[in-house]
Amino acid sequence: MRKSTADNDDPPPPPPPPPPPLDSHTTRSAAAAEGIAELKRGSDAMKHGRKGKPYATTFTLSSDERTLTWVGKNFLGRNATRELPLGDVLELMIGHESEVFQRSINSSSDRGTQAHLSLSLLLLESEEQGERASLDLSFSDDEQFGLWVAALRTLLAEHQPLPALVVVPRSPSDPALALLVPRATHGSQSASAFSAAR
Repeated sequence: MRKSTADNDDPPPPPPPPPPPLDSHTTRSAAAAEGIAELKRGSDAMKHGRKGKPYATTFTLSSDERTLTWVGKNFLGRNATRELPLGDVLELMIGHESEVFQRSINSSSDRGTQAHLSLSLLLLESEEQGERASLDLSFSDDEQFGLWVAALRTLLAEHQPLPALVVVPRSPSDPALALLVPRATHGSQSASAFSAAR
C-alpha cells in the first residue's frame, strides 16, 4: 500500500529561539565599569547634610546594582544603615546646585568644598517645606569623582525608564558641559526613610 503524502512529511522544525536581550553591561565604558566595581567594594565620599558638618561616609552598591547603602545618623544621633534605591533618583547634578549646597556652601565647614568635585542625587520625594530631598557628596580628587559620575550615569540609565532626558548643567557659567539623565517616572516610600537619616 502506498503511503499518503501526509504520512511521509516530517513534522515542521521548531521555530528558532528569540535572540538574547541586549546586555546593557556590554555598553559600559571602562570608567563606568571601574566605578561600579569600586562602589561594590565600598567607596568613601564626604556627605553633606542639612545640618552639621560634612563627614566621611562609605557608600556601597548592592550586588544587583540597584541600591546605595551607607551608615548615617538617625534623629537620636545613633548610627543607622540607610539605603537609597537608584530608581528614586530624579536627577544627577554636578556642582553646588542643590538646596543643601546652596545653603551651606558659605558656612565655615563647607568653604573648602570645590564645586567641580561635588555632586547631588536629587530624589523624587520632597522634604518638608517643599524642598527636594537630595544626597549631596563631595570628593577630594578628580579621579574618584570621575569614577562616581561615570558609574552613576550608567546605573541611572540602566535602571530607570526611558522618558525625556533632564539636562543638568555642570555650572551656570559653563552650560555646555551638561549631563543627560533620564527622568524617573516612579518612586517608592524609601525617600522618607532616607531623609530621616540626614
